[in-house]
Amino acid sequence: MNVWNDFFYYFIIGATLLLSALGLWFTAIMPGIDRWNKRFFRSFFIVLMLSVCTVLTDIALRANTAPSEVIRFMQVLECLLLALPLPMLTVSLLHCCKENMRESRLLQAVPLLRHTGQAGSPGTLVSAYAAAGNRDHAAQ
Repeated sequence: MNVWNDFFYYFIIGATLLLSALGLWFTAIMPGIDRWNKRFFRSFFIVLMLSVCTVLTDIALRANTAPSEVIRFMQVLECLLLALPLPMLTVSLLHCCKENMRESRLLQAVPLLRHTGQAGSPGTLVSAYAAAGNRDHAAQ
């Protein structure tokens, strides 16, 4: 039986997939976007869709008690994909401002801020889901 947090996770995953699909569609049909922005938004929404699909796959593997090696691989893949959108948006901002990306302090600060925010906690959706699932199974 699913509890309210399971429905919340599925809702967030579905909303992200829907927004990513709409973003891809709008990027494809918009006539006034230059080539760099079109490629950027296409790759951004594809990365977002891939990261959400890995989260969904990881949740499905946990529910079906997959081998721990497969779950760890999915967690590594999830962490790699979920870390990409923030630097991608920073690069887009720098490109729009016509700043040199190699000398930008903003681009150098993004990885530092990202790692300090996650110190001591995994910070992923699946980790929170797993923790909630472990509490639910322990309660039964």
